[in-house]
Amino acid sequence: MRLRLPERILIFAILFWSVTGISLSQALPLRHYTVNEGLPASRVQCIYQDAQGFIWFGTVNGVCRFDGREFKKFGVEDGLAGRDVTSVLKDRDGNTWFSTLDGGVTRVGPGDGEIKYFTTRDGLLSNRVIVLAEDAGGRMWFGTKDGASVLDSGRFTHYT
Repeated sequence: MRLRLPERILIFAILFWSVTGISLSQALPLRHYTVNEGLPASRVQCIYQDAQGFIWFGTVNGVCRFDGREFKKFGVEDGLAGRDVTSVLKDRDGNTWFSTLDGGVTRVGPGDGEIKYFTTRDGLLSNRVIVLAEDAGGRMWFGTKDGASVLDSGRFTHYT
């Protein structure tokens, strides 16, 4: 049986309305967070959720960790290499990495919280680091304004 055009349009309209009606009725609860609720700055540059469920927000004025109820801020005064945080990452060893546009990279060790900095003095291609990544081999990749730096066994390799 072949349907005529008006019948096809009617069936399409009914199916479209039923599908969109269901999806529109399932609105997610959203909250808007600002500096008044605890963000270090209103401009958020990156968001990262770690394996423990904490959500990290990198901003132009530091980074903060959100546990679902409150924010804990970290800035230069707490050991960050710079204020302008562009990327957050936890590696396979539990280290937390922060890239910045104004100070290179900060690595915070698990447990004791030992802080290590990586800058051009250590072999990083540029202190303006935009993004971090860890590859399958455990090497850390740093996307900088001048190219990529790869940290492998304590030594940097550059790709420009």
